[in-house]
Amino acid sequence: SDSWSLEDGQGPGWRDDGDDEHAPQQPAVPPSLQDHLLTQLNLTHVSQRDKQLITVLIANLDEDGYLTQPLEELLAMLPPELEVELEELGAARKLLQNFDPTGISARNLAECLSLQLNALPADTPFLVEAKVIAQQYLDLLGARDFAKLKRVVGIGDDELRGAQKLITSLN
Repeated sequence: SDSWSLEDGQGPGWRDDGDDEHAPQQPAVPPSLQDHLLTQLNLTHVSQRDKQLITVLIANLDEDGYLTQPLEELLAMLPPELEVELEELGAARKLLQNFDPTGISARNLAECLSLQLNALPADTPFLVEAKVIAQQYLDLLGARDFAKLKRVVGIGDDELRGAQKLITSLN
């Protein structure tokens, strides 16, 4: 059934005063990541069921925006009568990954960086090299083993510098 819902106030950081433009001017407090994502969700045209699944995903992100719990575990936490399929939860995660910041709900740093690199224009200099490093060789980059990195990726100093600069410019 599509009728389940999270009552107001249940979701972390869930707020809907609807009256923000008439509020007195106060110093800007940066919104939490969850507030930021929930605001985007409210502006997104998806089914009510997808909104509810995405809300569950947002509630289970860690403080860095990673979704470290396997989807299978999250699925097991949902009431069985909702009849949510793993593919449906996976589709909701893909929708969430289109939100800002790019890379949200990634499982780990490599996936987060890859999502951000995939969002860049195809003609971005050193993009191909940066993708290979982000997906397969972050450990070498972190260890600053540049000689081995150049050898395994098959690139020279300039490409490595460009790819490294591109990766470090990501969020």
